[in-house]
Amino acid sequence: MREAVRRLVAFTAGVIVEDHQPDGVFDFATGSRFPVTGDIDGDSVDIADETEGVRLTGTLPNLQTGDGQALTLRIEDDAFSGTDSLSGTAFHGRVSGRNIDLADTETGDSYTFCL
Repeated sequence: MREAVRRLVAFTAGVIVEDHQPDGVFDFATGSRFPVTGDIDGDSVDIADETEGVRLTGTLPNLQTGDGQALTLRIEDDAFSGTDSLSGTAFHGRVSGRNIDLADTETGDSYTFCL
């Protein structure tokens, strides 16, 4: 999964679970905060990573990136999972307060984000 898409997935899961939408997400892998614009309203998602110009839109669980790549995101309680059609791989994670842990099977790594 592309880094910007991974950030937007973590941001979406965190916002829905925590019911709080900040103006960005901190990526511990890069040590940087990335601004996110747009809105998440219920199951409706329309957000963008302003740094890389990547957009994520749709109604959960069916989302797509601005370039038309499909992505599924299912959220249940504080856990989430889904698939990324571009890479053809799955991901899953958990929201713990403002922290979001995401495991990406494409890279085989886990990533941590903070709202």
